[in-house]
Amino acid sequence: MRINIPLGIRSIGWAILWIIMFPEFSERDIWGDEPAHIASLLMQYFVSGIMLELCYRWLAWGNWYQSNQTAAVVIPECPEHPWISVIDKHPKSDETVEVFCADGNERSGKGIERNDGYNGIVLELSKEDAMKYKNMFWKIRPTHWRSIKQEHIKDDNW
Repeated sequence: MRINIPLGIRSIGWAILWIIMFPEFSERDIWGDEPAHIASLLMQYFVSGIMLELCYRWLAWGNWYQSNQTAAVVIPECPEHPWISVIDKHPKSDETVEVFCADGNERSGKGIERNDGYNGIVLELSKEDAMKYKNMFWKIRPTHWRSIKQEHIKDDNW
């Protein structure tokens, strides 16, 4: 079971706000004397909490469920070497490629064949970048790639 910490923080904040708005929740004697009033307040609390959560999700995420996708970054266009989406196609195994990542930076990478038979991309990162993005690996997720071809190989005898 996964614990959703932001949801817990929002729920606790909403409960504290309700206690501030309706201080009779914290009075002990009202719980035994007016059960219908307390039941009405509790129902209002639950319904308004659900409505608040749904409004938050719609405004913050644009959907009822959070997406793990990062915001789209504008891809630089190059007519001679167009970018290929990883959704459409992956590079061949052992092919050196230039990779456009979700954070908007270009990195070098290499095509690999995964254990499940599909092709994938491995980024070539420095130790600093690897440590920096260790817990935030989704920020450097490859979105597009293009092949690096050496069109003109210089010959030393030429």
